[in-house]
Amino acid sequence: MTRKVAMFMVVVLFFNISLSCFPQLIDVQQLAKADAETDTNRDMWLFLSGSTCALGILAGYGVGSMIDPNWTSGLLGSSPNDAQCNGMFIGPAVGYLSLLIAISVIPARPSAERLLGKSPEYIQAYTKAYKDETQWIRTKSMYVGIIPGTFFGCLIAYAILTSGY
Repeated sequence: MTRKVAMFMVVVLFFNISLSCFPQLIDVQQLAKADAETDTNRDMWLFLSGSTCALGILAGYGVGSMIDPNWTSGLLGSSPNDAQCNGMFIGPAVGYLSLLIAISVIPARPSAERLLGKSPEYIQAYTKAYKDETQWIRTKSMYVGIIPGTFFGCLIAYAILTSGY
């Protein structure tokens, strides 16, 4: 009985080891996505989108002030005129639109070392998955950066509106 159990254990061990010796098939899309994750600079896109609102408000206010530098007087005191207020809304919108355009225009290319010696089908599938994942990471980072950027932009707009200058 012990001999049969020992023989059974040897057979199970042998077949278990032999199956794990075969090379594992790696999905091309998963590999491309993992490479895109490591190559994409999330912090840069987060910073760009976060600073876009604040800089857009300041730039829009500046352009509005060049168009009409006089403040209007109202019941609560002086306040920015229509050109300045419109500039404070248009500036961030133009900034965010330019970021969306930049995400789609700036190329996402995998390094050539990863594609050397691969078949054309592999290269095509890898490149497509890499580009799609890179664009998704950039877009996701931009949307995450919009939240604090809009908050600080609103603080800047509030400071401009209540300053009285």
